[in-house]
Amino acid sequence: MRNSSAVRVLISAVGSTTALSVIKGLRRGTLPVYIVGTDSNSSDTVAGSVFCDDFETVPLFHSDEYISKMLEICERYEIEVVVPIVDEEVLLLSQNKVAFADKGVKIVASSHETVQNCNDKLKTYQALQKEGVETTPTWLLEEVEVHAVSFPLFAKPRKGLSSRGISLIPTAEDLQFMQLKSSDCVVQPYYPGTLYVVDVLNTLEGKNLYALPRIEHESKSGVGVKSTTTHNAKLVALAREVSEALGICGPANIEFIQSEDGEFHFIEINPRFSAGSILSTVAGVNIHQQALELFLGEDRDMSAEFHPGVTMTRFWQEVYYRDGQEFGSARDQT
Repeated sequence: MRNSSAVRVLISAVGSTTALSVIKGLRRGTLPVYIVGTDSNSSDTVAGSVFCDDFETVPLFHSDEYISKMLEICERYEIEVVVPIVDEEVLLLSQNKVAFADKGVKIVASSHETVQNCNDKLKTYQALQKEGVETTPTWLLEEVEVHAVSFPLFAKPRKGLSSRGISLIPTAEDLQFMQLKSSDCVVQPYYPGTLYVVDVLNTLEGKNLYALPRIEHESKSGVGVKSTTTHNAKLVALAREVSEALGICGPANIEFIQSEDGEFHFIEINPRFSAGSILSTVAGVNIHQQALELFLGEDRDMSAEFHPGVTMTRFWQEVYYRDGQEFGSARDQT
């Protein structure tokens, strides 16, 4: 067990909704934390910076200086755990776990191979098939043969983010037109129905601890704005099977569609916290704190009770700056 001083945590991309969910979850926990936020923008243009104890501007993830800057910040602030937020940072930081481990820093992410497989929707499909998990058929757009599929279909970028670049393909003619103008996309059957997101948390050995479902009533740009926790034994079992088959260690979120016949269809997995993960924490399971404790090697009880029927709605909140300094009461409203 560690001493009682605050855990020093670095959270990236604090201008994002997901980062704010993680910050809020950690602030609600019993584990004292000192949070250093990072973002590619300056503090007075990032609302999330006011909810951190310190803030640093970093280069964009594709910069050659990104990793060295993150390492320097970790050393300067004596960071113990880094929580990457956006997909590209999760991928890059998972690849550089050893460099951070040499500084005594844990990266809250699965292995680099697992992150690669999850971020590439075709590789996700292939990995699940290899493990014998029944999943939604997924094809490369250019390889789909009109006579071999049923319409409508659903197309999305192979390595897309949120809901960017998705499109419905109603007919064979639409498919042929899209094949002429698009590239590096995958195609899946289209299932009209209800969207579910399942927050999962696995041990560092890949054993599932929690699978926490919610119904996404409404989302904007891939971020849930109206959600309700629920429980469905079949959905929980599917989420556990998917997370373990893909080798998830720590947090991830999995999307399913429940079609009109009641069946659940796997859509995709993100190997990181979800933007709506604060709802799982409020509903009884503080997956943000528990993820930190897993990576820190804390011997804590991992049997919290999850409550279905908890609904979350969201609203805009403003943060004000004058001459680079925040003023107002935004910090007190989390």
